[in-house]
Amino acid sequence: AVYLLFGQRHVPAPAPVPAVDPTTTSQMGAGTIDRSKDGRPSLHIEFGGRTTFADNRVRFDRAYVHVFDERGLEMWADQVETEGKSVQADNPALLLLRGHVRLLTKDGLESLMDRATYNDVTGMFDTPGELTFTKGRMSGDGVGTMK
Repeated sequence: AVYLLFGQRHVPAPAPVPAVDPTTTSQMGAGTIDRSKDGRPSLHIEFGGRTTFADNRVRFDRAYVHVFDERGLEMWADQVETEGKSVQADNPALLLLRGHVRLLTKDGLESLMDRATYNDVTGMFDTPGELTFTKGRMSGDGVGTMK
């Protein structure tokens, strides 16, 4: 004897994935951002993930940032977070860099540290912890602020 039963199998809907932070307004995966001024590149950002918050902060994970100004600064960090709005330009007031931070200027100065904060108004980096630097055959280490 053969017995056949026809019907629909009930499949529960997948549970929604909660945001990591309740103030998160958007999240996305890897991508790039390119900005230009007067037809020339001014900023290039590559990231492994991007999170935007309700207070307009933006966090880039596994970030590479290249600023095309007179210093030709390149930055790498596990996380780069923007904070506030600069009074000088359409830039964030602060860039908070965390985890395996590497800075490289076009004249060859390379600095490695765990954390750094860039202030757009002063144009200064604050590095509260230890850092190492190299430029050509010169190298050293220290604790504190650098420009």
